[in-house]
Amino acid sequence: MTDETRVLCVPFVPVLGAKTRNLAMLNDLAHRIAASGEKPDLVVLPELALSGYLLENLVSEAAFVESELAEIANVLACSGVPAHTEWVIGLPLREGGEVFNCAVVFRGGEILHLHSKLFLPTYGMFDESRYFARGSELKTYAGALGRTAMLVCEDAWHMEMAFAVSAKKAEAVIVISASPARGLTQAAEFTSSARWRHRLQTFAESYGQQYIYCNRGGVEDGVLFDGSSFVFDPLADYIAAEHSGIYEAAQLYCVRSSAGMRHGFLGNSARQNDALMLKQVLSED
Repeated sequence: MTDETRVLCVPFVPVLGAKTRNLAMLNDLAHRIAASGEKPDLVVLPELALSGYLLENLVSEAAFVESELAEIANVLACSGVPAHTEWVIGLPLREGGEVFNCAVVFRGGEILHLHSKLFLPTYGMFDESRYFARGSELKTYAGALGRTAMLVCEDAWHMEMAFAVSAKKAEAVIVISASPARGLTQAAEFTSSARWRHRLQTFAESYGQQYIYCNRGGVEDGVLFDGSSFVFDPLADYIAAEHSGIYEAAQLYCVRSSAGMRHGFLGNSARQNDALMLKQVLSED
């Protein structure tokens, strides 16, 4: 792992339910990255990037199976992008008789890691638990940014998950989302985007971790997605972005990976067996 990792956040805009077309667009994106001089070490695409979000009854036909993940890994590996480049891609995945909202990490023609969304929203316009099964595991993996954890959208709206990825000793946390744009602040920023920034900045500061956020762009069934992305270092400071010419609204971040977690910092949940202590507290009457 080098001291600096180039992270490309792509607010990928899929065609709802069009698996073949979305794969073709992914292949085109990979070839554009390979031909560019930007040379990212990590490429992050949003939640359900290969299917679209408002799937409803299209879930079954839009879902991928394990053999198709292997095909995606091969397509990315053959695109000309360096073998060490990691890809984080959101997609629906069928396992057995259930479909999960997943974040899959690809590298070197292989599947490096998979996270199934744990918290499925069931409020407002969201009804995910009707169409998706709930994940049951939270694991880390050795990635370009060190020990890394994945969260998918609603996962990151539960503060206990921020604690959990700290307890797992993740150095970096990647959050992918398909979060609709809502409201406007006095600074003419979407209120939804501001809330994402404030929340994840608090997590980064509390637990001394890097946070990478990537939301999708475009309009789907009349719903606007803002295509925002941002990165915080372990001190909760913004990492400056460079505009990428590879994809509209894509941003390139140079992240110093060697910073890692601040061991001994007050917010580090591994500091004093905090997880064990909380388990004991929560078990009390």
